[in-house]
Amino acid sequence: MTELRTFHPRRPTTIDPTRVVARYDAPSDTLLVHFTGTGRPGVSVPADVVGDALWRVDPETDEIVGLQLEGFRHAGYDRRAPYAALGALVGSTPQALAVESALAALFRALPVE
Repeated sequence: MTELRTFHPRRPTTIDPTRVVARYDAPSDTLLVHFTGTGRPGVSVPADVVGDALWRVDPETDEIVGLQLEGFRHAGYDRRAPYAALGALVGSTPQALAVESALAALFRALPVE
């Protein structure tokens, strides 16, 4: 029998803006934002009551390592703050201030411990 695990997502203590990577997958209409670069394992945990916004959580530490937005364009996230600012990071080399501003707005909209 498989045991269910409860995750308690924790806000990262620091995020290096130069390591933030944003990717948009058009076929699945999914925006992925990696807070610590790519390659760090994470499980998807609901970040909002609707369930389209998912924290990517390190399964060992419960630290949030990213964000996954399902239906990014279809659900209108690309036109709503703070998510539109995250979408603007895709395919660019954004300035650190733009990254910090987008992440600060995100954590205000989806508060965690």
